[in-house]
Amino acid sequence: MAATAAASRGGKRAGGGGGQGGGGGAAGRGAEEEAPPPLQAVLVADSFNRRFFPISKDRPRALLPLANVALIDYTLEFLTATGVQETFVFCCWKAPEIKEHIQKSKWCLPTSPNVVRIVTSETYRSLGDVLRDVDAKALVRSDFLLVYGDVISNINIAHALEEHRLRRKREKNVSVMTMIFKESSPSHPTRCPEDNIVVAMDSATHRLLHYQKTHGLRRFSFPLNLFQGSGEGVDIRYDLLDCHISICSPQVMPLTSTVTSSLWPFLWLV
Repeated sequence: MAATAAASRGGKRAGGGGGQGGGGGAAGRGAEEEAPPPLQAVLVADSFNRRFFPISKDRPRALLPLANVALIDYTLEFLTATGVQETFVFCCWKAPEIKEHIQKSKWCLPTSPNVVRIVTSETYRSLGDVLRDVDAKALVRSDFLLVYGDVISNINIAHALEEHRLRRKREKNVSVMTMIFKESSPSHPTRCPEDNIVVAMDSATHRLLHYQKTHGLRRFSFPLNLFQGSGEGVDIRYDLLDCHISICSPQVMPLTSTVTSSLWPFLWLV
């Protein structure tokens, strides 16, 4: 699934021995690693493009059926299976229809393990607008998953999530986003020419150094400084498929709306 191996899980440190008056127990609890907060997700139920027109003219893309099941339900199933306990669904185009669909679904039942909250606005025009609204409303409290409402996946992202958290502990306020890619040869039928990309990443850390869409291009160019001062070397990859699944820290929201050069120093690939 991943383009690189994920870091192994770290076990909890052993607590101290029992002491008089309960002091040893407190020390033991303090020595244990703090449990991660409940996992949240931001689901963007709008593609902000017209690639599915005229099919999506009367029905939003997130509600298009696949095997008689709306695409957004597959996405919510994936998030729930991943361990997400709270999902914020952001809607713009045909927002009332998406809201009605979710309110009538199992996701709004009291027994749902994933609490789904719907946020609607007619002013969203890009992913950046959504992330700025998330930031303004202070909806997320820790690392969260970022997906679109038409993602269908059954991959296990536990290792990628653990790797992201470990990196965040080592380099606080540096690791902002971890993007998940799948290895896919250039001629593979799962690749869409409009989504083809070429990336450059640090061979040792897998930090993203350059990201470029290749649709309509006959040649690529890379800044010369990519190859200067990199002790471990640079990997140029044209065999990666963007899964449109990202693990983000709250710091990502004020930065940028898309994968641009201003965000590259804060991106890692797995």
